[in-house]
Amino acid sequence: MAGISLPAVEPCLGKINITAPFEEHLERVRHGVEVAKLSGAKYIRIFSFFNPEGSDPAQYLDEVIARTRVMVELAKQGGITLLHENEKGVYGDSSERVKCLLPTINAPPTAGFKKLPTMSKQDSSLSTRHVQW
Repeated sequence: MAGISLPAVEPCLGKINITAPFEEHLERVRHGVEVAKLSGAKYIRIFSFFNPEGSDPAQYLDEVIARTRVMVELAKQGGITLLHENEKGVYGDSSERVKCLLPTINAPPTAGFKKLPTMSKQDSSLSTRHVQW
């Protein structure tokens, strides 16, 4: 890709309700890994599944961990690193819950919080902080 490089891709992984079927989503994970490899990106941005409205997120921790472990394994097989982004409504929308997830995923974080490269040297506001798995 002449003159263009992608540090990460975002195929909206983990942006489904934690109670939604996961099998279809796994195809999106596999596809995301392939897109990252083809584009030369080393990272995929993921989310930690939306909690049903009004529910206690703690009741879904085991399922979030299980699904995230599967995504981590598929990414590792493709040589890709996952970066978790917190978003309102997903399990990891607070630093406390992200800290809860980190030690339970089968791939410990390699760099804690990782700052992605910026899109432009002139605009450092495009950088984001992520948890790297």
